[in-house]
Amino acid sequence: QTFQEIALFVAKRLSPLDDVLSTATHFVLRTYKKEGRLYQDEEIDERECTVL
Repeated sequence: QTFQEIALFVAKRLSPLDDVLSTATHFVLRTYKKEGRLYQDEEIDERECTVL
């Protein structure tokens, strides 16, 4: 999904709900370059995404 798609989802689907007082969006970006060299991270991301 693009940043714009996420922003539209929040604006159209979450913001109108009476129970939603505020929203926050956090993006976790992956490192793809270190010291000018591209690399692929083989590490498995064990974090879970929770949507309420």
